[in-house]
Amino acid sequence: MPVLGATTVPGQLLVTVLVAAIGGVVALLIALAATLALARRRRESRRLRVLVDPVTGLRSRVRLARDLRLLSRAGEGEGTHLLAMFELPGLPTYESEHGTAAADELLRRLGRRLANAVGRAGGAYGLERGRFGILARRGRVSEEVIMQAATAALCEERTDGGHRATSSTATVP
Repeated sequence: MPVLGATTVPGQLLVTVLVAAIGGVVALLIALAATLALARRRRESRRLRVLVDPVTGLRSRVRLARDLRLLSRAGEGEGTHLLAMFELPGLPTYESEHGTAAADELLRRLGRRLANAVGRAGGAYGLERGRFGILARRGRVSEEVIMQAATAALCEERTDGGHRATSSTATVP
């Protein structure tokens, strides 16, 4: 392909410039498509990270808010779901005595147990450090059974001063 500025017949130069321009446009379109695909994957990755608590691996508080909005829009009727919040008041002491890595492992372990305890009756959420929540549909399993299972999942007897969960409940219309 002739280089611009070389001595060529004017018609050939025009064809060469057009071919180079078309090739440049195609390369630009390919690069743009790749950039858009990468941006879409990054957005999806960020969206998924926001919906999952990074420490426990449970659904996040953002996901809980979204799930509650969906329930309210669906208008399923008052008192159809149970929302319960749990807190581990001894976690700061445990973390200062055993370190952040040990506290993270404790939260992961308790989170897995909570998710298993709630099972198919609902969802378990990691709200913030040392705070958990559940959102369960009433009727599949009794409220008392869900609360007992969730509380038991978050209580771990340990020789180094076990951690008990405190809870509060509310009905979700």
